[in-house]
Amino acid sequence: MTDLSEFLLARIAEDEALCREEIADGYGGWQHESGWSSGRVLAECEVKRRIVESQSGSFTWREEFSALSPYVRRGWHGSAEASFDGERWESMDDPEFIERYMEPSPPSQVLRLLALPYADHLAYREEWRP
Repeated sequence: MTDLSEFLLARIAEDEALCREEIADGYGGWQHESGWSSGRVLAECEVKRRIVESQSGSFTWREEFSALSPYVRRGWHGSAEASFDGERWESMDDPEFIERYMEPSPPSQVLRLLALPYADHLAYREEWRP
């Protein structure tokens, strides 16, 4: 998981905790005439969490290997095997393969956009700005 993913999950958890605290303090179940409600805030937190998780954990080739093309054959169930750099790998999901040849992908545009509302947070990094 990238630093941006961790940052976003922490902010989402804070938003959710604040909403739950308001509910516990007797402000729960509130609904503004515009349609905003505590339920909607909690639902948005859950959706944002799922978006972050779906956008995290992808990898790209390490720079020194980016020009090489591994031979990859897809199996019946979407599994992949690779013959690369003189070695045969049962799966490109093998942690050793990933550690050796891959690195985490840079944060996606989606994650960068999700982070914008938190740009005034002390832990926000300008390099995340879209």
